[in-house]
Amino acid sequence: KHFDRWSLDLDFIIRDRLYDAYDETRLRFKPRIGRQFGLYWTLFTGLSLERVEVSDLQQNVPLPPGLIDQEAAGKQTLNSLLLDASYRDVDSRLNPRDGETFSIYNSLYTDALGSDATYFKTEASYDLYWVMGDETTDVKPGWKFSTGGGVALPYGATDDVPYTERFFLGGFRTLRGFDYRGVGPNVGDTAIGGETMLRGSLEFRYPLYSTTRPGTFRKAEMLRFILFTDAGVLDPDPFAVDLDEMRASVGFGFGLTVPFPLVLNFGFPVQKGSGDQRQVFSFNLAFN
Repeated sequence: KHFDRWSLDLDFIIRDRLYDAYDETRLRFKPRIGRQFGLYWTLFTGLSLERVEVSDLQQNVPLPPGLIDQEAAGKQTLNSLLLDASYRDVDSRLNPRDGETFSIYNSLYTDALGSDATYFKTEASYDLYWVMGDETTDVKPGWKFSTGGGVALPYGATDDVPYTERFFLGGFRTLRGFDYRGVGPNVGDTAIGGETMLRGSLEFRYPLYSTTRPGTFRKAEMLRFILFTDAGVLDPDPFAVDLDEMRASVGFGFGLTVPFPLVLNFGFPVQKGSGDQRQVFSFNLAFN
């Protein structure tokens, strides 16, 4: 049916990541059932069944205790119940210019499903898009405001959330101008992650070049110039925020829409901490 549809998602992932301080192997199977309510809301429920292994710790750099403990534990089973929701009301799914989106993801890691660690994790995000200019103009400057947050709360026999499952910031999705997962608090040059996370971003988007759509008189944006500012903070404890650990950056970028969506970012930290890893240039092969 066009309205109030049901959906079934079956995700199977095998992923190896080689970080500066360690290697991570992850195997995940995530079945989810979704139910759409009206035009904009969808509710999901399901399971996440994961196996995570930390290996090859670097001995020549300071390491967070949680990372050392997780490597010593070997392969860990991290199974959870899921309850997620999303709201989407935008003019374009791939390259929105007007509208808003909201999503929230809730995971309960429980020993009833055989999980080696027990904790609750929730993460929410909100994006708002709006344009400026004459209503009769097809291609207009616009803004994007994005914010998000999360908390991970251990319970039962678990004192701390496993290192690999904590929140991290840095990279083109969260804090441009910093390396991927390159934002502290840090032990040496290694981020310890957080059990609480807050982030925000504001972008101004100005069209540089547009073309006429085939068969019409309407214009379509092809290239845009972007000015942005990002900020975020991590805290090692749940439901706690130390604003002295705030990180922030400013920068500019260029976005291409045709023949495929590509964004080139140049970010510069304006508030950083000891051990943070900078990365001026980053790119993204999809708009959001």
